[in-house]
Amino acid sequence: MLDSLSLSFERSEKGVRYVYWIDESDQAIKRGDIESLVVEEVVAVSDTPRGLAVDEAGSKVYWTTAEGKIRRANLDGTEVETVTEGLCGIGSITDIVLDIEKNKIYWGNDSDCQVMLRRANLDGSEVENLLYGLFPPSSIVFDSTHQKLYWTSGAVLSATVDDTEWRWNIVVDDLEYTPGIAIDPDASMVYWTEYPGLIRRANLDGTDIVNVLTDLQTPFKLALDLQDKKIYWTERDAGKIRRSNFDGTEVEDVFTDLADPTDLVLISKKDVSTDIGSKRMLPDTYKLRQNHPNPFGLTTLITFDLHISSHVMVKVYDSIGREVATLAHGEYPAGTHSILWNASGISSGVYICKLKVENSSEYIMMVLQR
Repeated sequence: MLDSLSLSFERSEKGVRYVYWIDESDQAIKRGDIESLVVEEVVAVSDTPRGLAVDEAGSKVYWTTAEGKIRRANLDGTEVETVTEGLCGIGSITDIVLDIEKNKIYWGNDSDCQVMLRRANLDGSEVENLLYGLFPPSSIVFDSTHQKLYWTSGAVLSATVDDTEWRWNIVVDDLEYTPGIAIDPDASMVYWTEYPGLIRRANLDGTDIVNVLTDLQTPFKLALDLQDKKIYWTERDAGKIRRSNFDGTEVEDVFTDLADPTDLVLISKKDVSTDIGSKRMLPDTYKLRQNHPNPFGLTTLITFDLHISSHVMVKVYDSIGREVATLAHGEYPAGTHSILWNASGISSGVYICKLKVENSSEYIMMVLQR
């Protein structure tokens, strides 16, 4: 079940390919491929992650922590580092957003802090206090087209990004709990989630408020695929990431049976593995690594290396050779790939994982213990 969910994505003219999210219970940032539906762990984090943002051009993922830090890593999970810390105490940061063109990070603070909005350079230098005395932001989004920040806090609010003077105003007032927000700058519209089960939208001047979707199961964070005109959102109680058209039609599940996703990001159709792999040495052969953890209780990470782009199949069999699950089936680029296997509904026992690459195969033994 989801306790909280945060959604984020990167996009390009090619549309959305990957969804990144925070799994708070596993203390990990995970990635799902919308085309193959393969889910993999990007990076395990030692402190409770909160807000999430992705710099696609720089191949970096940023997140905030319950310990008052902003951290980042490469999109393959390597080179984890703290960008800045000591930000108004434990549990103080609510959300984070990036302005890549101006090399800035923006974040919100909770009610224990007098400063509600702050910013710094992407490397954590030059921390600035921007707005004081407001209600704490639940979610923040940056509108690069109009150079504005929008955020939710029982209302939809905005502020003009200006280095000399910060001016803020209320866009839509008197709302219930509003944990997620997204902007369609092309149509000059703002979308937000609102309890108990709504996704709503309005013009950026606050007019023409419309219920896009109703009767959802506690929708939390959301994001927009502007190319394909899709809304993506998380439903906490259902443990899902879902999507629909901008008008609320054609609702469908994208990822289900998630443990505890919080923040959510979408990224473009460019191949993340290839992009990251170009910055490091490729494997010199194909290999199926031992799963981790092993033994495991519910989920385990299965990792394999490819020295060249190959057609791959990854399957799981029980001890008498019956197929239990197909985890991968298709073309994969050269590099290292990880798949998170959720063994819910599977009995305890010994299982065999088979990696088939073209005409060759490798095997590992896995132990499931309830």
